[in-house]
Amino acid sequence: MDQKFIITNGRLVFALISVIGAALITLRVNPATLYPTLRLYLTGMVILGIGLDIFGRIELAKFDTDDDD
Repeated sequence: MDQKFIITNGRLVFALISVIGAALITLRVNPATLYPTLRLYLTGMVILGIGLDIFGRIELAKFDTDDDD
């Protein structure tokens, strides 16, 4: 499979999970603490997303083979 396709789908799934998590937090958290809680959650998700992207690129680079032989 194409590496860009895999990374793009991974990013889309991660973004969907992040949005669902933010929506659940919005429903359950006290309105007085909503902004700091969402800011902390989304900051953590951005850091996790960057880490997963870097890890995914490294793992995909390991499997990069030329089939032109």
